[in-house]
Amino acid sequence: MGAPGFDGYDGEQGDPGQQGPPGPPGRIGGNYAQLTPADASVSHNTGILMAGFSAGIPTIAPQASGVFLVTITGIWRTDATGGSRVLQLRYGTGNGPANGAANQGTLIGAELRSSFIHSIGEGDWFSMAGLILSATIGDSLWVDLAFGATGAGGGTMSVEDVTISVVEHAGLGIATYPYGVPGNDGEDGADGAPGPQGPVGPAGAVGAAVMTAFTKDLGAARRSGTFDITGLAGLTADKVVTIVQTAAQVASKGNARDEPQMDQIQLTGYVVDAATIRAHWWAPAVVVGTYAFAYAVNG
Repeated sequence: MGAPGFDGYDGEQGDPGQQGPPGPPGRIGGNYAQLTPADASVSHNTGILMAGFSAGIPTIAPQASGVFLVTITGIWRTDATGGSRVLQLRYGTGNGPANGAANQGTLIGAELRSSFIHSIGEGDWFSMAGLILSATIGDSLWVDLAFGATGAGGGTMSVEDVTISVVEHAGLGIATYPYGVPGNDGEDGADGAPGPQGPVGPAGAVGAAVMTAFTKDLGAARRSGTFDITGLAGLTADKVVTIVQTAAQVASKGNARDEPQMDQIQLTGYVVDAATIRAHWWAPAVVVGTYAFAYAVNG
């Protein structure tokens, strides 16, 4: 509020308080996108080429921090044996490259390389994730998969049932709280009346997500699947949903907290309708029984 004004001559009233400094920063929510593109393939022994999942269009534009978490899941398969197979998650500015274009852009995280395929035509699940750390606010970005197989016989390598999720970290905004500051002392006069109280500025908006915990029985001897979270209300269809495995105690497993270490389950989800969230999950090994998770709807 305003502090006493300056001491005027013969007891004149002091000046009003001045506007105070800015208040603490508020939060601005980041941008997000999810792609479920058509399957893509490239010929063997032609090097690492682009899948073209954002061909001719941008994927997303940074609006808050320029820091993105990018995840991709799907199935890769080949119709030839032998050789080495490579997957790379990549991004660049502008519109995305076409299917079969030369390998380009910046690598996100580490590449996935494997020489193991169960048999010709049989697919393997894959999952990759990484960070884009310094995208320029306002630029358009594309996100795509580069893949290929070398040292194998003739034929093609394909990636199928792909989901790409791109979520931007929240940025910082500014909220101000104006208030009065002390006036200057005058000479030889009585104290003037206090200045009026300055106005109070609005608080910054909150964009941080709140996670909701739940448990789910994934059944017996499974490595992947889907399930629905039902009985909700007020959701918007097609919103991206972040779902993570937690270390909460599970009574049916002796209240241990080491389930994420023993069975590393990865999930991705989206809003089906106002009352339902659908989750897709997969694990590197067979999982059994009930596990603890948490979810947050983005945007």
